Order: sequence, then structure tokens, then C-alpha cells
Amino acid sequence: MEIPKISLLTWNLWHTGPCEAHRIDAVSKTIAQLDPDVLYLQEVTRVTMEQLSETLWWKCYHRSRDVRKVQEGQEWYFTLLLLKASTFDLESSFLEKLFPNTIMGRYLLASLKFLQTHCSGEVLAAGDMNWIEDDQPAWSLPEGWCDPWEVLMPEDPGYTYDCHRNQMLPWNGYRSRLDRIWCRLQEWKPMHIELVGLSKLKNVRALDNKRVILPSDHFGIYAMFVKRASPGRRKA
Repeated sequence: MEIPKISLLTWNLWHTGPCEAHRIDAVSKTIAQLDPDVLYLQEVTRVTMEQLSETLWWKCYHRSRDVRKVQEGQEWYFTLLLLKASTFDLESSFLEKLFPNTIMGRYLLASLKFLQTHCSGEVLAAGDMNWIEDDQPAWSLPEGWCDPWEVLMPEDPGYTYDCHRNQMLPWNGYRSRLDRIWCRLQEWKPMHIELVGLSKLKNVRALDNKRVILPSDHFGIYAMFVKRASPGRRKA
């Protein structure tokens, strides 16, 4: 009997980057290839969402609505949460919480029915946390929570914003694990995790013809979770 698994992909799409149509096409192809059950997308714009909505995989997901904050005539980017309909047989309602003091249009998204129906006290939190180690006070996750990257890849720093590896970024030496997955799990455990979007796009250059182009300024994080065996079914 196959052990149940759930996959998750989180990715900041960079709302102001060059060659946007080419980049979003590369993101879309990666999503189609990985076929995640849970998909978190940050810095989505109306234009990028329209491009994504034309793909075949888009129609396979329950989606949060596009919550766009408009200030001084400028339309801000937003965040999307998508749940694969074949995995989660439900019509999701989504909690949308805009942080009142945000200067970057940030807000919290959660699927209420997913939490109520599937989690049983388990939670997956993911996205661009803008977590800058040197600027943050020393802290640890609350009891019962874990960071799958630290569990599965303790020797790898896992930089998701890295001018050493992402040649599209201006060189300033900066690298950080800005993007994170945090989870509180009981019946599930992390099985696999990796960065995606590491390869440059073929035959695509910025207008200055000097920079290579990657899917985003951030690398995405793809993770797989597997259901724990019940105590009665574990081997001695």
C-alpha cells in the first residue's frame, strides 16, 4: 500500500523583474513538472496571474482570491494560496489578513477548511518571510514546530536569495534564507526538500544584454511530506 504524501511549493515571483513573461513561463513549467498539492505564490501581479491562469495546471486548483491593495493609484502585488482539487476534495474558504502597517502589501493567507478538515492540529506555514539572520534577535521555533530545511539539510545553508548563485542579481555579496517553511506536524513528517529555479533561461537576456535571466530573484522551495505509519503498523 502506497504511503500518503503531500507536496508543497513556495515561491516569490519578483513583481518588478526583467523579462517577466519569460520568467513566469519558466515558473509555470516548473509548477507543472513538480505538480505540488499545496502552492504558495508571493509577489503575484494581475499580469502574472493572467498568464498563469492560461495554463492547464491552473484549473486543477482551488485558489484564494487576488487581494490587491491600491494606494495612491498604484496597484500592489499580492499573494496566492492554491490547493490541488484532486488532493483536497473541498471548496476552500480562505482567511485573508492584511497587516495594517505593511509597506510592501504583505498579508497572511490560510485555508480555513483545509485547517479544519485535514490538519488535526497540524499546520504548514510557508513563504517569503524576509528573515534576515543578522537583523533578527536570537530565537527558536515554539515547541512542536520544525523547519524542514534544518531537519533534512542541516549542513546546507539553503539560501533562497543568493547573488553568488543567481547571476541575475547585482553583485553585493548578499545571500540569505529569506524564504522558509515552518510546520507543526503530528501525523506527517518531512521527507524531502530542495531549492528550485536554479537554472538560467536559455536564449533569454535582459535588455542590456549583460544579465542572464532566471525565473525569479528568489529560489523556490519544494518540500514533500509523508504520513507517519500508525503504531500498530510499524515494524518491530
